[in-house]
Amino acid sequence: MRRALAGFAIGVIAAHAQPVAPFAAAIVAAGGAVLLPWPRWRFCAALALGAAWGWLAVDAALASRAAPCPTPVDLAVRIQGLPVRQGQSVNFQAALTAEAACGLRRGDGVRLSWVDAAWVDAGQPLPRPGQQWALTARVRPSRATANPHTFDYERWLTRQRIVATGYVVAGQLAADSRDAVDDFRLRLRERIASAGLVHGGMVLALATGDGALLPPAAWAQLRDTATVHLFVISGLHVGMFAALGMAFGNLLVRATPLTRRWRARGLAAAFAITSALAYATLAGWSLPVTRAATMACIGALAASIGRRVGASTGLAAALALVLAIDPLAPLDTGFWLSFLAVSALVAFFAPRGGSDKAGTGLPTHRAGFGQRWLARVGAVVLAQAVVCVGFAPALGAFVGHFHPLSPLTNLALIPIVTLAAAPLSAGGALLLPWLPTLAEPLLGAADATLGLVLRIVEFAAAAPTIAVDPRPQALAAAGALALAFLLPWPLGSRAALAAAMFVVMTRAPPAPASGFEVATLDVGQGTAILVRTARHALLYDAGARYPSGFDVGDAIVTPYVRSAHGGEVTEIVLSHADIDHVGGAPAVLRNLRVRGVSAGEPVAGIEARACRRGDAWLWDGVRFRTLAPARREAGNDASCVIEVAHGGRRALLTGDIESAAEATLPVRPVQLLIAPHHGSRTSSTRSFVQQARPRIVVFSAGHGNRFGHPHPAVVERYRAVGAHIASTATLGAIVWRSAEPERLLAGRDDWRYWRRERRHMAQ
Repeated sequence: MRRALAGFAIGVIAAHAQPVAPFAAAIVAAGGAVLLPWPRWRFCAALALGAAWGWLAVDAALASRAAPCPTPVDLAVRIQGLPVRQGQSVNFQAALTAEAACGLRRGDGVRLSWVDAAWVDAGQPLPRPGQQWALTARVRPSRATANPHTFDYERWLTRQRIVATGYVVAGQLAADSRDAVDDFRLRLRERIASAGLVHGGMVLALATGDGALLPPAAWAQLRDTATVHLFVISGLHVGMFAALGMAFGNLLVRATPLTRRWRARGLAAAFAITSALAYATLAGWSLPVTRAATMACIGALAASIGRRVGASTGLAAALALVLAIDPLAPLDTGFWLSFLAVSALVAFFAPRGGSDKAGTGLPTHRAGFGQRWLARVGAVVLAQAVVCVGFAPALGAFVGHFHPLSPLTNLALIPIVTLAAAPLSAGGALLLPWLPTLAEPLLGAADATLGLVLRIVEFAAAAPTIAVDPRPQALAAAGALALAFLLPWPLGSRAALAAAMFVVMTRAPPAPASGFEVATLDVGQGTAILVRTARHALLYDAGARYPSGFDVGDAIVTPYVRSAHGGEVTEIVLSHADIDHVGGAPAVLRNLRVRGVSAGEPVAGIEARACRRGDAWLWDGVRFRTLAPARREAGNDASCVIEVAHGGRRALLTGDIESAAEATLPVRPVQLLIAPHHGSRTSSTRSFVQQARPRIVVFSAGHGNRFGHPHPAVVERYRAVGAHIASTATLGAIVWRSAEPERLLAGRDDWRYWRRERRHMAQ
């Protein structure tokens, strides 16, 4: 049975890693599963069935595509999940209850923002889960930026089955039919938010897995120290509630005349299962919660009939069940982090049994009382070490960095959170609607406990993170060493394998051996460019921060710089003060180690020295020269223009300069030009283009932006001088190296099926 479950799971996962036509492949796989003789080829048949199921899900995901919508459309929707107030808007997901224009079908998912001003004008309350609304919205096909080493939002949209995104222009409540569970969770959020707790966001996250109230700074610290799993409902919380239910059932058995053993076991198991399922429902059935609840229910059912189910069998059953219910789950980062962490523990501890077969050096069950307690403490420490080592390559691949104090921080926080903060938070939150007088002291105790937790996290977060080598070969080698660590080697050999894994995984990111590299990040309508030499990095602009709360500096620039250059920036140059160039700068300054800041014009809230023509410096043989502004300017023409040169090859970073500033520039022919003002027709004059004569011109512009950048006339001017045209709107992030001046690397240069638009490079 275990092999069949594993085969089915492998088949579903494999369906997400193939470039063939999904529907045709599903038919072939299903036919193979039927034709294979089941008793002899159980694993193969299950593998084929899993692949067929996965391919059908992929085909359905590819079939749900919206068309571009040039005008607002009328939508009839039902609110799904919990709306979140972020920045100046309310963001929510909804499912269409009727067909709409632009290819939108009934059942399609949409993700929308509704600005606060619109709520005030309409006089409407916050949308509630389950309500039906008639909306007028501007929407477009779900599509996102494509940058290496950053969160793949487009994959997340596909996993959530969202086919369009946009913002609401107007709306009216059509039917106040609410989802009972989600509405209860939303009311809990509102009650806790008004309870006056210092750490109410952390209390809510522990109680229900809802992180909407977590401050961005606290969320960043939890993320950087790899402790965020403790506050988004981990398996420990579900297991704790299952154990509490089992204990209550046993107490009830002792207090009642249930003499038959099977009845007693059945009652205790029923309470354990009920507790686990109730808490999983309150927590929103996220993937880690589903995995933990499934394993808890399997264990409780097995105990009720007097059978013992191995941990590996329970894990395989949970994995197969999750993938049978949701075959798109492998697109979720939480799926991999949850199952890989438990798999590491099972692979390490399952072979031990009751002895020390794994060579851990811990006392066995035959030891005395003191030694047994020492063994339990040692087992906790060892489990954390196993997760840290076995889990590190996957976590590094997803997050892009490793925190050196993460193992010790988790070791200190797990017992505090699991045994104190989580029960107090969950108990207080559940009692708050009905018994507020009893709930308040529980929530107060939870708040005080979480204050201690936050101080520990803040202390750990002060230590710098270590960048993970993003190259696939490095991550593969680290994964192989982690697997070897889980095998039953002697303790000394395991320590050597762990040390070797961290050395391989945390090597300094590869830097240009000679010359320089220019990475124009895909930040939508805005600019963020990282210029790297062998030992230095210059960040030119940092993208925007939007009213919806989305911060390019935090979501795109920070993770990219951490993975590409170890999280240190020698100099940040803010071309000028427009929000699409400097909005992300505060997050970058907060998250990265920055030595200096300069700007073409003053930027509110940021201390920077003036960028002026004539500034020049040399990094690793690469010469940087400031060409503008020549005098104090304001607006677009205040943009700091920088020329980067090495070995006769030059790149020019131009900001948003327009025709007046272009006329004063001492321009020479360049190999790479970042087009002025995103390709606006008020820039890139014929004279400027003739002087620069770029071999490659890059337009940093948003896909389908409302300004029409780059303007067709501007594109034709560059084509007329033989320039190769490239745009982040179609290519994603674009990387150019002076050592390979005719080659570009593109963020969309891959075959991933969830890309709404594949790589397309105009000539």
